[in-house]
Amino acid sequence: MKRLITLLVLCTWAAALGFAGEALPKHPRDLKVPPINFTKPNLVEIQLACGLSGFLMEDHEIPVANIQLRLPCTFAPKEKTGLLDLTGWALRNGGSTKISADSLNSELEFRAAQIEMWINEDWIAINLHCLTKDLDRTLELASDLIQHPAFPEAQIALKKKTMLEEVRRENDEPRTVNRREFRKALFGDHPTTWEPTLKSVEGLTREDALNFYQTYGVPKGGLIGVSGDVKKSEIVKKLDAAFKSWKGGPAVIPPYPPMPESISASVNQVKKDINQAYIMIGHPGITEQNPDRPAVTLMNYILGGGSFKSWIVEKIRVEQGLAYSAGSRYSAEPRGVGVFSASCQTKAEAMSRSVNTLLALIRKMQAEGPSQEELERARQSLLNVYVFSYESPNAIVDRALSLKFFGLPLDETERDLEVYKKLTLDDVKQAARKYLHPEKMAIVVVGDPAKFDKSLSAWGKVNEIPLEQ
Repeated sequence: MKRLITLLVLCTWAAALGFAGEALPKHPRDLKVPPINFTKPNLVEIQLACGLSGFLMEDHEIPVANIQLRLPCTFAPKEKTGLLDLTGWALRNGGSTKISADSLNSELEFRAAQIEMWINEDWIAINLHCLTKDLDRTLELASDLIQHPAFPEAQIALKKKTMLEEVRRENDEPRTVNRREFRKALFGDHPTTWEPTLKSVEGLTREDALNFYQTYGVPKGGLIGVSGDVKKSEIVKKLDAAFKSWKGGPAVIPPYPPMPESISASVNQVKKDINQAYIMIGHPGITEQNPDRPAVTLMNYILGGGSFKSWIVEKIRVEQGLAYSAGSRYSAEPRGVGVFSASCQTKAEAMSRSVNTLLALIRKMQAEGPSQEELERARQSLLNVYVFSYESPNAIVDRALSLKFFGLPLDETERDLEVYKKLTLDDVKQAARKYLHPEKMAIVVVGDPAKFDKSLSAWGKVNEIPLEQ
């Protein structure tokens, strides 16, 4: 019976891949999959009377509608770190001056609808999802919440209590500590490294949240994306009616705080009584606008960002059996710079061996680069992954909003696909030589030094980072 089921699955798979009527290969690795083709999505630009602008993508396959708003904002002052989290949570969970949070949640649950809100250093995000038949009422509820948030003191106090407990427990998870201290080692006292403290959270007030939202929760200069079972002529009228009394903007957004451009080596140790060593090594990354970004992405995919065939995973996890979690990341950011990091979690007595292996693989990538076979495997994997940027109308609209928000080309995905197809082995090797700096990396290890097989001083002067209680 099992053999019959397996045969049926293989036949179905072969038919789906275009093998119907042809002999099946003897092994799955011999399957020849035809190139993946896709049609560029049809996005329509929209403009609302209140000042919001954005995109619409109709999709009448299922009767649902999605609406996304992105309103520009910025970091909170350092002494008020945590304000964005507090404001975003209270905005959604505090109800409006017309309807309580409990009543709002009950009605949304009854309609199987969702209204989500959160805030980061880039934007105030507001997402709606509902059945098409419930769009009018869901939009009415969201519009009320957006324009007349209550920010009740009781909800502010409840969220602050939760945030204070999170601060008290922030050092419980070694991986979280590792990532936090690694970013500090790279960027120092930059807003992207600020973390809430007991003092900053305790000092937050309802007035702080209200003032922040009144400053940045304005329509002009914001973006809106609509997808699903809607028609442009109808939805624009509905949105204009819902937001006709919403005024204000554009908000004045200060320049993005500059990030350190210089790269310097450092060795950092966080003492924690555990049996493992959490390791991160790396340096600042690149910008989203960097023309070499696709080559860097391919390079990192081969180094440690891809599958089990990536160098770091294969060497540290498969061959040496030192870590279940291992890999690398080379991120690009639209503002500031991203991060290059190679990391693993291993037993404490294998700490130095793991650090040496990571460093050796990074140096090898910089000096030698990958093989042609590795490049082709990575290229095909990334081309296949990029197709999923178009897996749903909502995802397509979301990506278009992000690109427009940061002033990036709306056809960035299509451009990337074409670049990936044309990149040569020499292009990737040049990217490795230019954008990997093994001699100028920060090393951050969380664990018990008494259990390490070697002192971190083998790599330089050790900076001891105390964990605040």
